[in-house]
Amino acid sequence: MQVTLADGSRFFILKQLLEQHAGDLGDASARRAALFDRLAELQLLSHQTLARRKAIDLLARREYSRAELEQRLAQRGYEREAVQPVLDELARRGYQSDHRYAVAYIASRLRRRPQARRQLLLELKAKGVETVTAEAALREYARDNPNWEDAALEEAARRALRGRRVTREGVAARLTRLGFSVAAAQRAARRVLPQDDTAADES
Repeated sequence: MQVTLADGSRFFILKQLLEQHAGDLGDASARRAALFDRLAELQLLSHQTLARRKAIDLLARREYSRAELEQRLAQRGYEREAVQPVLDELARRGYQSDHRYAVAYIASRLRRRPQARRQLLLELKAKGVETVTAEAALREYARDNPNWEDAALEEAARRALRGRRVTREGVAARLTRLGFSVAAAQRAARRVLPQDDTAADES
């Protein structure tokens, strides 16, 4: 009998020997059933081992949400039955954490594209992070950066000036798309464009 493992390796075992080592479970059909059950268990364990290795390799590069990690493993052909226990184990051992991922995502996102709290929560939800976890991560970030949203608004407004034809209305519209309230966006637009003229190209 040829056995193929999840990593593609194959080997042959005499069917008679496999049946002999299946245990004393009665007649031949019972032994064969036990044998095939055992092979299925070994195949699942093989998939889990390879999925664990790949997940740890991914986590060594950066933080991932559980949903992202599950998606990455699925794209590589690992079935949910094999992946779920692996993800549970990695979370239990602290190798993967949605809270830690959310904190890192917030800091990175605000550096690259300043935006409001509401937009960050929407993006984290899209990444598979539960709302309660995302909100806790924002509270933790705010403890170290108490005025982060005001700073994000000012930086986003400054960046909105880049372009050939910039108006106060255009700046405000861009800021509202980043999750800031209409009132806050309009105030910021008036600060960066005291005169509602076309700004010089700063790009």
